[in-house]
Amino acid sequence: MASKRGSSSDQGPSETKKVRKGITGKDAINDCPGRSSDPSTFIETEGNEQKTAAYVGYSQVAHLRQLVISWPLMKSYPRFDAVCRGLSRKSAFLLILSNEDAYTGVKPDQKWPLGDNPDSTIRSRHIAAILLDVEKDLKDFRFAPATNASKNSRFRNEFTQKYPDLTIATYNRKCPPPELGPLEKEHRLESINRCWALLRYMRNCIQSKCWDSRFGNDGVTVKVSVAPSHIPGWMRAADTLNPPEIAPQGEVATADNATPIVVTVVWERTKKFVGYDELMTVLETAEEKEITIPDDIYQLPTNADPRLFKTIFQFKDCLRRLYRCPEIGMDIRRLHLQYTITSSEEQRMVNILIGDWDKTLSIFDNKDFSSFTVKVLFAAVEDNSVSLFESFEPLPALASFFTTAESDVTVNVQNVNKNLIEYLESIPASNSDEVGLPPEPKAFDNKNDFLAYYSGFDVETEEGKRSFQLKVLSNLSGNANSATVTQEKLPRDLANADRQIISNIQEAIRHDSIEEESYDEKNDKLMQAQYYTMQRAFSGTQRRAGPPLDVCMRLLLATKQPNGLYKSELLKDFVKSELYNYQLCGAVGVVLKLYGYVDAELLLAGTGQLDHPQAADVRVAASQLRDICIHGALLADETGFGKTKQALLAAVLHTFLYTEFDDDGEQCYRPILIVLPPTLIRQWAVEIFNEWPLFRVFLSYEDMTLRSSVDIDQIPHIAMR
Repeated sequence: MASKRGSSSDQGPSETKKVRKGITGKDAINDCPGRSSDPSTFIETEGNEQKTAAYVGYSQVAHLRQLVISWPLMKSYPRFDAVCRGLSRKSAFLLILSNEDAYTGVKPDQKWPLGDNPDSTIRSRHIAAILLDVEKDLKDFRFAPATNASKNSRFRNEFTQKYPDLTIATYNRKCPPPELGPLEKEHRLESINRCWALLRYMRNCIQSKCWDSRFGNDGVTVKVSVAPSHIPGWMRAADTLNPPEIAPQGEVATADNATPIVVTVVWERTKKFVGYDELMTVLETAEEKEITIPDDIYQLPTNADPRLFKTIFQFKDCLRRLYRCPEIGMDIRRLHLQYTITSSEEQRMVNILIGDWDKTLSIFDNKDFSSFTVKVLFAAVEDNSVSLFESFEPLPALASFFTTAESDVTVNVQNVNKNLIEYLESIPASNSDEVGLPPEPKAFDNKNDFLAYYSGFDVETEEGKRSFQLKVLSNLSGNANSATVTQEKLPRDLANADRQIISNIQEAIRHDSIEEESYDEKNDKLMQAQYYTMQRAFSGTQRRAGPPLDVCMRLLLATKQPNGLYKSELLKDFVKSELYNYQLCGAVGVVLKLYGYVDAELLLAGTGQLDHPQAADVRVAASQLRDICIHGALLADETGFGKTKQALLAAVLHTFLYTEFDDDGEQCYRPILIVLPPTLIRQWAVEIFNEWPLFRVFLSYEDMTLRSSVDIDQIPHIAMR
């Protein structure tokens, strides 16, 4: 969200706002800042969570919720709640406007005692003092963050004592401070109104009984972006002031209005392939369970027209339901589309399982094409407990029944009968696994260039963002779905020779394990401490993936810095960056996954530390990690946890331990490709250039400012194709 910043006006806008046809006077007022002469003109947001978040400068709903359970609002709300009942903001705002100093830094309970039945004048003075306190505390929250943790703990405890029935999340990450303003063309009172809006939002959440769902552990981490339509008019960027309004149309109505086509689905049940026998077994088992096996041929009904589906994954899910795949225990193995070019009577076949879905839709839309036949081949699934469905969108026939305009998904009640509403609302909701927030969309001078850059998707909306992400992933992966992995079974397409080798190894390990059980513990050459070290390294813990931290520190001669991060003495000439403990362990885990052990002599020689006084410690640590069957490291996590830096450290170690040579006897090195979103390219180019001197950076991205500020070699992006 872009805010227009600058000096605030003394009096605020005083001119009369022209009201567009169809817009109420109140709506028109909300398109501009409030006027100090009339406090009622300031925006009211407490009933709209996204608008409240946008009003205080947030682009994510979670940030607003985290702010509410931070100390400035936890401290002031009980005092506000005690005096605000039945009061408007008008009197308090006028008091601040006339003599702000009289209400700044005072103790209202002592200066204006409430008594048993205080009148509105006394309570308005309290409100004025509270709002000024909130403003000051929120500024301290921004500019003096060192005390935030202790104050959070103190005032949350006090809030819990006064409101024991309200849930407060145990959320400890830093909450970004709000933007109180005043912004350009805003009056001084606009900042006070933002404090008022935050306190009123809290009161609204308590009264509407949605506090627990919003401020529990799940609520404060919800990934919901603020829609541009909720940003107050004067705070919007220029290109979002008048977004094009497209009336939604039900998908079924779209199919009714489209040119009719006939699409036949054919299950090639008798076609032999690797895994055919397993499929027959699954079908026989299903029949024994009295599950009806679907027919081989179906003609898709109107509400299953392929043109209704936005992605190949939606269409595949439609076929899975049609052929009862989850019940039977089978899934799509191959998916071809056969059609006829009417003008030439030529038949063509395309693989739509891996093809671009937009191109597939263009085939269905082409008036010169006809006789559409979708040929599908099913195969048995190894683990029937894993869900087969891939798309998150509702079925086309139900898509128009839902809306995501607000923070939560709700039912669109227009033209929906009461019974259906009750049924839809009775379905329990489930949270999807989030992987972090995407970067902000790239800025353009106009909306057309913006849409063209993102392939026609408006990524400022939740639906547009998801659709664009799914399209990119589909194109990169060839519409691949997630593979299911089981520990008990080998991959079906594994060669027989490889199967035999693995089986022999497993059998040998089993015999060795049986022999070890009867081995005399007194004759065991491993010391007890070393034994537990190996056990910990093999099993991992909830806090790390990789070998134990103490062994990794010893291997890399790493020491803990005052800031809690770690720095390696062994790699001091090659890595200047400081690392988290899990990055240190994870990088060593990656090396163990690649090599099975760490060659201490190669590591010491490569770093030039063979004569280091602590070289013996490196050798001891390497021997403790030898032959441990470690399972790599965790490199799939939320943004901001340092996955790239961890991978770079693993690459540094890999460089020293790599032993492949070319025909001339020279050691082989292969380039490392790092793919980043444009918003992070500069950050990582500078990071590697300054902190990782072992590597030489080649950049395939046009950035003249980066080229002039850092001596980095560049490769034209066309050369990377």
